[in-house]
Amino acid sequence: MSLFKKILADIQESIQGEETKKLRITSIISDVSGVSVSTDQLIIKKGVVYLTIPPTIKMAVLLKKELIIKKCNEQSLSIGAIN
Repeated sequence: MSLFKKILADIQESIQGEETKKLRITSIISDVSGVSVSTDQLIIKKGVVYLTIPPTIKMAVLLKKELIIKKCNEQSLSIGAIN
C-alpha cells in the first residue's frame, strides 16, 4: 500500500508543479505584453508554450515573444518557443 501512496504523491506533485509553472508563465506574459491569459489557455509540451487564445490577442503576445521567452528562462522555466 505504501508504494501506491508514493505513486499518488508523485503524480500530485507533478500536477501541482505544472500548475505553478503555468501561473508563472501567465504572469510573465501579462507583465510583458499587457495581455491577460489564463492557465486554461496555455498548453506546455516539450518546452513549447501553445496559446489557445483569439488570433488578435495572440499577435499581441507574439510581438513580445522574445522578451517573454527571455524572462521565462531567467526564472528557470525552460521555454524554447511560443506558438
